[in-house]
Parts: sequence; structure tokens; C-alpha cells
Amino acid sequence: MCQISVLMSVFNENKKELEEAVFSIINQTFKDFEFIIVNDNPKNTDLAKKLDAFKILDKRIVIIKNEKNIGLAMSINKASQLAKGKYIARMDADDIATTDRLEKEYNIIKKGTMDLVCSNFYFIDEESRLLSRKFDFLTKKQLIKLLPVWNTIHHPTIMMKREVFLKLGGFRDFPCAQDYDLWLRMLSEKYTFLMLEEKLLKYRIRSNSTTSSKRLLQVLTMNYAKKLYIERKIYGKDHYSAMDYEKFLKNSGYYNKRYCDDIKEKRLIFQKYKKAIVKKQYIRGFFYLNSIIWKSDYFRNRFLTVLEFALKKRYFKYFGW
Repeated sequence: MCQISVLMSVFNENKKELEEAVFSIINQTFKDFEFIIVNDNPKNTDLAKKLDAFKILDKRIVIIKNEKNIGLAMSINKASQLAKGKYIARMDADDIATTDRLEKEYNIIKKGTMDLVCSNFYFIDEESRLLSRKFDFLTKKQLIKLLPVWNTIHHPTIMMKREVFLKLGGFRDFPCAQDYDLWLRMLSEKYTFLMLEEKLLKYRIRSNSTTSSKRLLQVLTMNYAKKLYIERKIYGKDHYSAMDYEKFLKNSGYYNKRYCDDIKEKRLIFQKYKKAIVKKQYIRGFFYLNSIIWKSDYFRNRFLTVLEFALKKRYFKYFGW
């Protein structure tokens, strides 16, 4: 037995990133953990060899090899079933944990008053250099209040009770935003959350990490999770199913090429808006923003969501959503 099971899924991360992620965990000041790494790219023989080398290096490392690619969410669900720890901590294969991350999160969650602990974090680029971009710390009250509006919990920073994760059935089989759906299900069941103000993770940002189609899918999936949350508030349960999710995407226009191409075009204008704001060209930025929110339901709804978030937080830096 151990106190913490660190769960990580690997697919196509490069050698340098993977080594940084793995060594940031095995060099933690807190030692009583197991590190379960799921190989979700079974056809990659080089990756398998690298993971086997990690296993030899540290006996706390457990390697699970999927027979086929099943995705991040299902890989973590699989790892959670084999985990021995009272608590599970998430780690992504291209991020870097600070050396005291597990110790500081464990010292809070072991008190028993919180079901999930997360933290603030740094942003780094593809070369592991710190970026100036910041994520605001949220108090317990702010986190709970804003969660139905925005995903205020950064998934790779969390530590939570394993029994809670299993009781809720783990992640649902969405292609993205599975974490947000889980947080909202926890919120529906009155589980408790806490964010630590200290930055305990370095989160990697890529210049080309998310395509327009993936970004659209992520937003729509988050909207679907919000719909399920509202259903639970009204009916006491939601109507989640794979068929219901597909129907939601279809009704949202996700499978309409013309709709998706229009969003892609508007996103290019939105990038011009963001650049204008950075350069403090506010009038130009206003015209860019105005030209998309009045012509696109997608961006208008996103703008209203961010506006609601900003008003609740009373802080308008989130307009660079």
C-alpha cells in the first residue's frame, strides 16, 4: 500500500518532455507513492523501451500497456482501477511538477476536509522556458461559484480521494473536457474543492497544440457538460449517453462544414483582436471583436460566458479567452 498513486498516460510526447515529466515525479520530496504510467501508443516500440527503462530506474513506477489506443480518459480510468493509493494525483507527460508538489497537496488533503486539491501553476513553452502568462488564484468560494461557468480547475495539478473518483465512475468517454464533466459531477454531489495559491506545476503551452476543429469540439463538449449539470439540478440526474452527446454536437453544427469553416475564419479575426489588446490598440481591438460577436452565435455565446465569468470574478483580464 502507498498513500498516493500518480496517474499519467503517454502517447506521443518526445523524449525530452517525457524525461522531464517522469523525473519531476520520482524526485519528489514526498516518497510514499506509486507512479502508474499508461502506454496508450502500443505500436511505438521506442516509447515502450523508454518506459521499461524508467521502470528499472525506480521500483515505484508501474507500466500499463494498452492493447490499442483508448485515449487519455479511459487510460486514467484503467490506471485508477489498479491503483493502490488512498489518493490519486494526475500528471501529464509533457508537464513538470515542482519537487514539493505531492508533499504540499498531501498535507492538505490528508486532513480529510477536502475531496480534491488543485494548485496554481506556471506556463512554459516548448523549450521549458517560463512564460509571463498567468492563471489567477481562486479562493474556495470563487472556485465553487465560477466552476459552472468556466473550468477553474487545472487537471494536471489535482490530487483527489480515489474513493470519490471510483464512486463517480471516473471520467466519461468524451474526446476532450472529460475533467470538466467530472468536476461538475463532483459539484452536483457536494464534494469539496480547494486551490493552493502556490504554483506547483509547470504547464506546457504549444504554439500549434490545438486546431480550430479541436478547439470547437472542446468548447462544445464543455457546453454539453454544463447542460448535464443543469439537468442534474432540475431532475436530480442527467441524460448522458453517447447518442445524446452526438445529437448535441450535431445540433450545435459541429458536423456542418460551412459552420466550422465560418468559425475558423472568425477565429483568425479573433487572433487579430488579441494582438491588438496586447499592443494596447483598444479601439482597433474593439472593432475586431465587434465584427465577430454580432456575426457569429458561437463567438457571441463565448463572449457572454466570459463576460459572466469576468463579472463574477470582478476582473476583466479573462477577455483574452
